[in-house]
Amino acid sequence: MVKLNLLEQIKNNEELMLNLQTITFDVNDYEKFSLLFEEYLNSYHRCESAPDLSLCQQQFKGYKYYFKKEDNKLFLTRIECNHMVALNEINKVKNNYLYYDFSDELLKLRLSDIKKDENFNNMHHIIGEMVKFVKGQRQKGLYIYGEPGVGKTYLLIRLANVLANNNRKVAFISVINLINRVKESFNTFSNESSLVYDLLRADVLFLDDIGGETVSPWVRDDLLFRILNDRISRQLPTFFSSNFTTTALTTIYANVKNEISDKEINKVKALRIVDRIRGLATELELIGNSRRSDDDYVEVRTT
Repeated sequence: MVKLNLLEQIKNNEELMLNLQTITFDVNDYEKFSLLFEEYLNSYHRCESAPDLSLCQQQFKGYKYYFKKEDNKLFLTRIECNHMVALNEINKVKNNYLYYDFSDELLKLRLSDIKKDENFNNMHHIIGEMVKFVKGQRQKGLYIYGEPGVGKTYLLIRLANVLANNNRKVAFISVINLINRVKESFNTFSNESSLVYDLLRADVLFLDDIGGETVSPWVRDDLLFRILNDRISRQLPTFFSSNFTTTALTTIYANVKNEISDKEINKVKALRIVDRIRGLATELELIGNSRRSDDDYVEVRTT
């Protein structure tokens, strides 16, 4: 009766059954190793895929029992539990970011776990292009534009995390934050070149909310042009999000007041920027309702 109960416990434990299937062990032969199975079941705790070891209830935090088979004999070993696997993945992603300006909580987001809401159908084509990039089937970045709150940053962060998890060196920054960080370096006598250098050398660069910044000749002609010109000259993938089409972006960058105040010169300088953006990225529109009321909506830090 006891042995029958043990067999039932084994069969009712999905994680254990998957383990046994993986090592091709016939569960009906459990009696030979009943003490091992009892030890496994008595200490069993199911770990969720959350990167927080404080939630882990394993005897040795971060590690769970796992059966292995050699010469038709079973033995117990320990492998990383789901908490530890998730934590290691987050750390791997984090270590492959040269720079990012969003909350660490968002490092767990992936393209594969996007909410299947009414906006998903509108995202489907863009997600397909992102997957092609991940698989190496497209080389060019994307310029995603649309109304505020439809999920542009939401998508880009997820793609950036996937690439970082695939050992690509990634930099992600909103253009407003980029400008603020560089300006702060002027006031504190720190070296702005380290941030700009990270953006230049990243395997993949994400510039979020371009066109939302206050544009000056310095922003347009020195900071942005320097970054975009360098990346296109070295054919390094770059992704953008914006509330504006590239045509509207040309107008924004052409209406910069400077000491010259020459409309034709400003137009040419605006076209220099936009021409490089178009060379770096394919322009795609994201249509949808605002996600800002969603619980999982992405809000990028601006301070």
